[in-house]
Amino acid sequence: MRATRIRSCVTRTLPITILLVLGSLLGACSNVAHPKVRHIGARTVELDQDRAVIALELEATNPNEEQLPLTQIKYRVFIGDEQVFAAVRSPELTLDTYTTRTFEVPCVLDRSRLSGGTIGYTFTGELIYKPPGRFASELYRSRVHVPTVEFRFDGSLDTSAVSE
Repeated sequence: MRATRIRSCVTRTLPITILLVLGSLLGACSNVAHPKVRHIGARTVELDQDRAVIALELEATNPNEEQLPLTQIKYRVFIGDEQVFAAVRSPELTLDTYTTRTFEVPCVLDRSRLSGGTIGYTFTGELIYKPPGRFASELYRSRVHVPTVEFRFDGSLDTSAVSE
């Protein structure tokens, strides 16, 4: 009877103990600051009869003394309240220590959306990066802890030259 109680106690407390240990280890990894993301603007890069390809320009800054590989960006673009584009891409970029880099992600729009003049848009998403350190990298690889930076930017695009 006593062995059954001990086994029951261990069975109940073991998951809690594992979670506490993992939580404290994740806390030890938190000395790495998230990269900072800023929206620079948007520009038209390609036009045809039916569509326009817009480049959304971002700037990412690494405030850390270790490199941060940017592994994925998930984003959506809205005009008004309507989502007009969504994508998942790889920035294929590593932020060196204490550096700022720019990169672009595409947005393909139906040309009929470009009414002439200036259109306002909202650009939202999350940037996923691989944390430095052996333990943090293992947690990332196993998808236990995947660090992200969420963003939301409002912008405008001059479409007067596009809408002919």
